[in-house]
Amino acid sequence: MCLEVLANCPDNTRARAEIRRRGLSFVTPWFARVLHRTGIVRGVNVGLLKKSWDVLRTLQFIEQRVSKMTPILDLGAYGSEVLYSLNKMGFANLTGIDLNPALTRMPNEQNIKHVTGDFTRTEFPSETFGAITVISVLEHGFCGP
Repeated sequence: MCLEVLANCPDNTRARAEIRRRGLSFVTPWFARVLHRTGIVRGVNVGLLKKSWDVLRTLQFIEQRVSKMTPILDLGAYGSEVLYSLNKMGFANLTGIDLNPALTRMPNEQNIKHVTGDFTRTEFPSETFGAITVISVLEHGFCGP
């Protein structure tokens, strides 16, 4: 386990530049975000620029410590770009879970499974996943069993 804290805004900007340089950016462009919000175009806005540092550090941590065939779970996967970036990096057994039923409208990738549900009460057997990612979920609070 590891804990790091974003020190400043320029670090976040540099992180997004690195994500783009590596071809791992899946943030929905601003114009598509507007079209989604207005309902002109159906779809899910993926990623947030203000989470660039968090995403990069998560990708680096997984890349350095986890085999590409290891099952990975992303908690709070609705709108998250983490699984798409990991898929692009060659990770092949990816699952995202979220309470939001619109999770099923997330872009489908061959190696990404989306499950609508409560991550505190899943049907996944113990030790199903070798790594679990979570960005901007736990600080919103949850009630465990």
